[in-house]
Amino acid sequence: DAIEVRQKMADIYVENGERKQYIYQLKQIVAGDAAAGKGRTDRTKFLAAKASLVLAEPKLQEFKKVELVKPFKKNLKKKKQRMRSAIDTYTKLVDYQVGEVTAAATFYIAEIYYEFSVALMESERPANLNDDELEQYELVIEEQAYPFEEKAINVHEKNMELLDVGIYNEWVDKSIAKLAVLLPSRYAKTELDSTIITLIQPDLKAKDKGSKQEKPDEDKIGDKEVVSEQAAVGG
Repeated sequence: DAIEVRQKMADIYVENGERKQYIYQLKQIVAGDAAAGKGRTDRTKFLAAKASLVLAEPKLQEFKKVELVKPFKKNLKKKKQRMRSAIDTYTKLVDYQVGEVTAAATFYIAEIYYEFSVALMESERPANLNDDELEQYELVIEEQAYPFEEKAINVHEKNMELLDVGIYNEWVDKSIAKLAVLLPSRYAKTELDSTIITLIQPDLKAKDKGSKQEKPDEDKIGDKEVVSEQAAVGG
């Protein structure tokens, strides 16, 4: 099988540190699976999903690179655009319906939302604000950041729902660990360990979790008056 051969070649290239050839083979695996038609199998979907997960990494790194410093509005717009692009890329991986990749993509989507929230909270403040203006600015930034932290929590909790269908892997575990940090009162480790033991049963049947998640309105980020540096000082 051509896809299997390409996977073996990709494994060799990555072991030898030949990144360019490794990525090329991954792209060919994804393309081969997409064009397989009736020849598409669970195995080809699995290999393509795993390859697509690796190929999504540059989108995540591009998003992370943008810092919210002066010029604030320009960098905010760029970070929002890259956030959407990264989330769209990871969301498409769910279509492969490969449990491990779905969990990984869900984890990364949650982390993108959380990273955006943190970036807002740690963004560069205008230097020419008096105490009252700075206090108002801080309040608005916090108000803007909070929905994205909430979204991160909600998406990590979606990963936990995989426990309901008997799926537990490193990505679910990472989401659990992050929830224990973000909401320690709700996700104490001892309680989670008990939950995992209870839920991971071989006879559990898959549940339909088809409800769509509502995204926070990224377009409103930065639109409030005091979020821009000029508006923050009333100008």
